[in-house]
Amino acid sequence: MGEPPLFTPMVIASESRTVQLCSDRDDVHRIWNGQTVEIKTGCRLAVGPVVRIKPTLLHLLRFNQDMELAPGRFRVAAESQPFQFVVALSADLHRFLRYGKEDAIWRHIMTHVVTACFALLQRDFSTIDGDEMDGGDDRNLEALEDFLEQRELPHWEDEDFRPEEVATALYPHLVDDGKRGG
Repeated sequence: MGEPPLFTPMVIASESRTVQLCSDRDDVHRIWNGQTVEIKTGCRLAVGPVVRIKPTLLHLLRFNQDMELAPGRFRVAAESQPFQFVVALSADLHRFLRYGKEDAIWRHIMTHVVTACFALLQRDFSTIDGDEMDGGDDRNLEALEDFLEQRELPHWEDEDFRPEEVATALYPHLVDDGKRGG
């Protein structure tokens, strides 16, 4: 559940062969036109730019069961190298978040977890007098910052940052509309 993977697309030769290159057909520089090359199985024929999967906040969460926590409890800590949130969960919460369906209760729990994560960031990973605190320029923190920016949400170093407001923007509480019969 750490940093999302990076992918480098490429074309690889699936069999060995000898090819006479043509600059028009093979899109090679004219210096290679008419040259014969031997291509071996597994050779990289083309390499594209690195693709980074768009991260979500869930990529930064690692859920661990903590048998010492009483039912219904959790606590959040931060780990670096790479940066991620470690969420220690009681056995019942761990089971529910891991195997339960993403329903209203799941979302309420996630709202609380995310609020705790943002509060930790605000407390421990903001700058004081322009000096960087722990976390520096970790790619996961940068990705989280981009994630919030894309959703036009404040950053944990912003003066108007409120962990509970940002968390409920990402995981709003779903409530009954009051039209229940009874």
